[in-house]
Amino acid sequence: MMMKAFIWNIRSVRTQQAFHRLQMLHRHHKFTFIALMEPFQQARNVEIYKRKIGMNIAGANSKGKIWYFIEANVDVQVLSDTTQQISLKIVLLDQNKSLVITLVYVKCNESKRLQLWDDIYQVADSINLPWLVGGDFNVVLHEDEKIGVIPIQPQDYEDFAFCVNSCELMETSFKGSHFTWWNGRRGSNCIFERFDRVFINQQFQQWFAQIEVEHLTRTGFLSIVRDNWSSNLDRNPFMLFKQKLKHTKKILSAWSKEVYGEIFKQLIIREEIVRIKEELFEEDPSPLNIMVLQQALAELKKYLHFEEEFWRQKANEDNELLVAAPNADEVKQAVFALNGDNVLNVVKDFYKGHTLPKSITHTNLVLLPKKQDVQTYANMRPINLSNFINKVILRVVHGRLEGILPRLVSPNQSSFVKGRSIIENVLLTQEIVTDIKKRGKPANVIIKLDMAKAYDRVSWLFFIIILKKMGFLSFCG
Repeated sequence: MMMKAFIWNIRSVRTQQAFHRLQMLHRHHKFTFIALMEPFQQARNVEIYKRKIGMNIAGANSKGKIWYFIEANVDVQVLSDTTQQISLKIVLLDQNKSLVITLVYVKCNESKRLQLWDDIYQVADSINLPWLVGGDFNVVLHEDEKIGVIPIQPQDYEDFAFCVNSCELMETSFKGSHFTWWNGRRGSNCIFERFDRVFINQQFQQWFAQIEVEHLTRTGFLSIVRDNWSSNLDRNPFMLFKQKLKHTKKILSAWSKEVYGEIFKQLIIREEIVRIKEELFEEDPSPLNIMVLQQALAELKKYLHFEEEFWRQKANEDNELLVAAPNADEVKQAVFALNGDNVLNVVKDFYKGHTLPKSITHTNLVLLPKKQDVQTYANMRPINLSNFINKVILRVVHGRLEGILPRLVSPNQSSFVKGRSIIENVLLTQEIVTDIKKRGKPANVIIKLDMAKAYDRVSWLFFIIILKKMGFLSFCG
């Protein structure tokens, strides 16, 4: 069984570069599980980002400091949810197996961290399942996990170490940089620490025999167009335009590879360079190594920007095509691409008097509730889902009846006919009521008739006879 998880203190999902990087990593690695710390967004927005990432399940802890996304076919139950952690029981439905994942984002204050250790104790006491604990602990576990300024003392991490040992958790081995946090300063003010880590229990190690943890690295155009566009290749205007496009595209492609190289390959190379420079700096945090590391980070940032621009341009092109309003020919082409000739033949056969089979006339009726508390069918509104060909036939009939009905229906019928409004009846009623109240008028009675579902009360036999009398013989059969 292969599972890939990604845990990242993203520090705002609204940062375009960070979130785009997340999407690219997920596209490449296809993570089963993603956890984000410090998204700097309200928890209700987690569903929006779930769709953007392309995951099936999403959630957040009570303070919204930890978000999680799951893609696998699983059932998720929240076992514990506090300010600094959230513990999830995940049932793999296709294997009928369960595991627990605890995600942490720990406060910097030592006294406030005590509450987290108590929360982890409680989770450990309540489960007997494979268990993984991971995230940003904001504290080191050993003295050699910090470089710079004030050295670490045992009392700074003894509560953390006691919690890990008491809960019988073991740390996983990892690849990449030994340190996961840098304060970004130079010289004597520079600090490196290891805050991010993953622990597992014995059962988890037995279930997943091979566990790998990797620490990721921290993270002249117009003139060419003008010169090549101005070259004359052909005197024919149409051929000239086509050849200019083709020629300029070839030149730009060569220019891009010369100046930027292949973006994605270069990005992988720059990430590896940064990783090596980080290791060198951790071994010897000299001013020279700081300068070399910063240069490597600047190059990586540049290629991350190129990558972001590449995908933005691609998205803009695709978006313009996607959101452009379709014209009539495009819609007709889409309809007739669905066996258009066959649809036309079916419609013609109907008007020749052929009986339509049930496969075409079949309609699926769905009742939609009009309000929250549905007691009777009157509280529901019917909607019909009809066959496509049936809708085409009905639309043709509708278009023809639209011009005929006003001549057939009495002007007393003021609604459901194009060009008439039921407001006319309302105004007429108001005038009548006002008039009969005048003195000297004989006694009058107003009767309001409201026939629910009036179409169910129509005598279709009578209706067909009337139509025949009017001359609609071919229509009535």
